Amino acid sequence: DWRTNTLKIIESIFYSDVAVFFSNSKNRVVMMPSSFHEAQNLKEVFTYKSYFDALNKFISLQESLDKTKPLVKELEKNLNKKIENLTNKINSLIAKLKDGSKENEYFRDAQLILENINMIKKGMKEIIVKDSESGLNKKIKLIDKLSPYENVEMLFEKARNEKINFQKSKDLIRILQIEYESLIKKSDTLEISPSLENIQHLRKSLKIKSNMKANNRIEIQGNFRHFVINEKYNVYVGKDSKNNDILTTRFAKQNDYWFHARSVSGSHVVLRVENSKEPIPKSVLKKAASIAAFYSKAKTSKLVSVSYTLKKYVSKSKNMQIGQVSLLKEQVILVSPEIPKDCRFINEM
Repeated sequence: DWRTNTLKIIESIFYSDVAVFFSNSKNRVVMMPSSFHEAQNLKEVFTYKSYFDALNKFISLQESLDKTKPLVKELEKNLNKKIENLTNKINSLIAKLKDGSKENEYFRDAQLILENINMIKKGMKEIIVKDSESGLNKKIKLIDKLSPYENVEMLFEKARNEKINFQKSKDLIRILQIEYESLIKKSDTLEISPSLENIQHLRKSLKIKSNMKANNRIEIQGNFRHFVINEKYNVYVGKDSKNNDILTTRFAKQNDYWFHARSVSGSHVVLRVENSKEPIPKSVLKKAASIAAFYSKAKTSKLVSVSYTLKKYVSKSKNMQIGQVSLLKEQVILVSPEIPKDCRFINEM
């Protein structure tokens, strides 16, 4: 009966894995039981047995989506403009091909002038002759500055060019139609999955050079481990020596806090300072230092000394190795190498 069916549905939902995916129709990230119809038959669906893991992925995808919106908007504008321009070119070529080639017309006019060459004198702008093939009178325009034979040669040349250009138009329209289909596929890819990876790939394939500094910072940001302390303070962690350089020299702002475990190799860590007039609590600095210690060769130690300073006191000269920097001034804090409990992992792209 209906009670049994309802109970089966509830059990199916309760014991189902949790699906997380981007909904194109809703333009947002969605989390729901994987047994739901909307979560099925999609290419990019993340499924989890734990609701906690699913929630972390949901937050990560949603925040990534929010960060990429300016890039998506710029890319959509560029794609739409290219598609519009390409459509106009294709329509123009279709209209030209529909009118047909004038090769035979130019060729026949040249023949008619030759047949009536004795009637033509230099300076004439047109001539009316009888076409022996159609039996009708035909008006042929002439260039008055050219001799009769030069007009003939000019028309033969136009006939040859018309033949070549008509064939080129046929070839070009096929090429443009392939390019049009490619752009439509790119547009569909962006609509279905506006991930940072797809955006970067599409921007590269379209050879887009953005002047938006914020966009550049967003693209760089996607390469670091990202944590949030106390649901307020953003912390970014480098993954290797090259990535550390990018984090410190390109991504970090002058008043951000910079951390690194002392005397051992490890990740550069940046604590973003959104408002330089608002002091960062000592407890937050300590938690960021703990993250720096955790992502270092000293992570198995009970306590680790961590250097920290403002990014403006971190310098790098050309002769330094990758990942190597010098500190103009620093403070040292002793912390346990760990990821603090109230520190939420956002993503690692």
